[in-house]
Amino acid sequence: MAVIPITILILPLIDLFGLFQVVIVKEQEAFEIARYASLADVTDQEAESFRIFREPTSTLARTTEPTDCLVQVTIPVSRSIVLWPYPVGLNAVGSVHCEVS
Repeated sequence: MAVIPITILILPLIDLFGLFQVVIVKEQEAFEIARYASLADVTDQEAESFRIFREPTSTLARTTEPTDCLVQVTIPVSRSIVLWPYPVGLNAVGSVHCEVS
């Protein structure tokens, strides 16, 4: 008797944990893109080409200040969860300080 209610409660959780695993993998990919874009000898055009090659849905932002430089890559992740009415969306973010040129 209790199998059906427990299953209804557990299936969405399993799907949600799967989404979190995908976000962890995408964060590593975002970090790798940001790391490449932060290298001193990489131009903005090369960084953009690498970003598109690795993850076309990502966005790359470079913040340059007189004392610091930061490269941040954001990858949107969305997934439909079992028994949930709408997709759940999260962002995987990777950021790196620029290499001194």
